Amino acid sequence: MATMIVKNEIFFDFIIEEINQGREVLINVKGNSMLPFLKDGQRIALSPIKSSNIKLGDVVLAKWNNKYILHRVVSKNSFQVSLAGDNNLSLVEKTGMENIIAKLKGTFNTNNKFNSYTTFDRILGLLWYLTRIPRIIINKIKL
Repeated sequence: MATMIVKNEIFFDFIIEEINQGREVLINVKGNSMLPFLKDGQRIALSPIKSSNIKLGDVVLAKWNNKYILHRVVSKNSFQVSLAGDNNLSLVEKTGMENIIAKLKGTFNTNNKFNSYTTFDRILGLLWYLTRIPRIIINKIKL
């Protein structure tokens, strides 16, 4: 299968259009910000979401600072969400609810078997987020 490289703007315009039409999309994760739960190159399924259905621990595709990020919801109110990459020990991105594009529906393993994203996964992700301070301390001790 041939690989085609397109600009992020074109790629995400297409993704947003599909999501706005109520369709699920499959993409590959780019980067390591969601380790250990999502890996670079891993295929995932994203589905449309209403802001009223966003839950703590959800992994969402959002627009932040003119960039698109796939991060975990770590806090929220009626107007905005705070997002954090699982592999990031300090940065938290705040963005308006209107900037949430889609929600992680599930992942594909190396055998292309689909695994739904469950309540357990959300809770596990939030617990991982809450271990940020001990992980920072451990990283400093290692140095």
